[in-house]
Amino acid sequence: MKKFLLAACFAAGLFGAAHADDDQRYYERHRSQFISYEKAAAIAARAVKGGVVLELEFDHDRRGDHFDAEVRAANGRKYEIKIDARSGKILSKRLDD
Repeated sequence: MKKFLLAACFAAGLFGAAHADDDQRYYERHRSQFISYEKAAAIAARAVKGGVVLELEFDHDRRGDHFDAEVRAANGRKYEIKIDARSGKILSKRLDD
């Protein structure tokens, strides 16, 4: 089921298509240093019970390279999850008010 959801999200262009900015170009140039969007989405989805990734974007800034994910839990609540782009470690997880 999750594989289908991820495939549907990619087909719909939710992962990176709208962000052809400097961060995305940086990701593309240094792709071998980072986990993939697919892996980041899977990590984000597993971080909350029944998680479905709504948005995922790569950020390159002075605090470090990371993915920002918006995930909806099975109970309908939304979470913001920050994932280290190199290791895949969850850096933060907070309820989106």
